[in-house]
Amino acid sequence: MNVVDYLFENTKDFEKKLILGRYESISYRNIYKQIVKISNYLKGLKLKNSNIGLISENSVFFIVSYFGIMKSGNIAVPLSTKIEENELSKIIKLCSIEHFFIQDKFIELLNNKKLEIITDKNVDNVLEKNDMAIKNNISDKHEKTRDDSTAAIIFTSGSTGTSKGVVLSHKNIISNTDSIIQYLKIAKNDIQLVVLPFYYCFGTSLLHTHIKMGAGLVLNNQFILTQTVIDDLIKYKCTSFSGVPSHYQILLRKSRFKETNFPDLCYLTQAGGKLENMFIKEIRNSHPETAFFIMYGQTEATARLSYLPFEKLDEKLGSIGKGIPNVKLEVLKDGKLVKPGEVGEIV
Repeated sequence: MNVVDYLFENTKDFEKKLILGRYESISYRNIYKQIVKISNYLKGLKLKNSNIGLISENSVFFIVSYFGIMKSGNIAVPLSTKIEENELSKIIKLCSIEHFFIQDKFIELLNNKKLEIITDKNVDNVLEKNDMAIKNNISDKHEKTRDDSTAAIIFTSGSTGTSKGVVLSHKNIISNTDSIIQYLKIAKNDIQLVVLPFYYCFGTSLLHTHIKMGAGLVLNNQFILTQTVIDDLIKYKCTSFSGVPSHYQILLRKSRFKETNFPDLCYLTQAGGKLENMFIKEIRNSHPETAFFIMYGQTEATARLSYLPFEKLDEKLGSIGKGIPNVKLEVLKDGKLVKPGEVGEIV
């Protein structure tokens, strides 16, 4: 099944807002229409299983481009907005990228590169110039997609610091999305404040899970202005917030996060590295009514591998928890299970 058909299966006709925030707001129905237009445009170019680049901050443009690429039967390659030009050139060559979606503010990254480029400034004109079928035939027909077909390539620096492209299938994303929804119990009335970039697997997982459940997303690309985070959590009645260790460290040390009451905030999630126990304790002490999930994941595993149930947080402080639903984790040494207290590798 195509991952886009799976994610929007029950939500594509919703009039409720998918995206909330101070700069952009759009309903499920309208964003899905744009996704289908981009998908039809790419299919009109006779593209299939082509790697298509994407550079954009979290925005409606990112979402419709990312999902439009995958719905069309092509492969989304989202890249960091902070990517160096020489690194970008290597990836374009490695992935044989010929088409690119990019926010106009980053267009200089593609200077002197022979690519077909669509930006947030010209995307409407490009689609309008296409034929009547593309403009008017907003079909919700499910795409014929093999489960093991590649949906996206997510680049990660990895432990060596060298860019590695992780190939994710439609089934990979669907399975991980289902598992995350199960253990976090994400629901239609949830509203997630998003500060993690969507080109990062933790960020894209927020996009996948909340769209599947018909929840809302508040986009905040100004985390450095920590007061905007606090204001958004309150103004939009956010029920959840997710971050890597640095996000929580900054909120604890350079904002009034600890002193502020968030009446709608139900849970926090953390992954992307180890958050020291002292910070975990500070968060627990300042917001004891808010569940805090510590998680572990790898881009190679789509996003999440384990979580520590919040009711076990005090008892198992420092642990990465247990495997998420449908994931089995073992610690091995020389191919054999280790005993309690022994050091090994997670498999």
